[in-house]
Amino acid sequence: MSLRYTRQVRLAEVGVSGQEKLCRAELHPGGEGVAGEVEARYLAAAGARVAAPTSSAASEEVRAVLATFTSDEARDFAEGALRALVAIRDVLRS
Repeated sequence: MSLRYTRQVRLAEVGVSGQEKLCRAELHPGGEGVAGEVEARYLAAAGARVAAPTSSAASEEVRAVLATFTSDEARDFAEGALRALVAIRDVLRS
């Protein structure tokens, strides 16, 4: 396991066994557009393998959203983040 995840391993909710589960998990982001891109980024940052590669167009869209952030885009961003966190929680509980 990489030192990259040291902070997560220190959390009682994750620990070494939880991080190992995350690193073995292959998760499929369910969102589209900004929400899907955010979800994929959160899952990858947690250490999970993301089954669907992110597109450069979606990455550009996320950068554009972060620059202007309308209420609809903020909702999409939050939706993607929430789906990622729920997926991470489910992996940790398995």
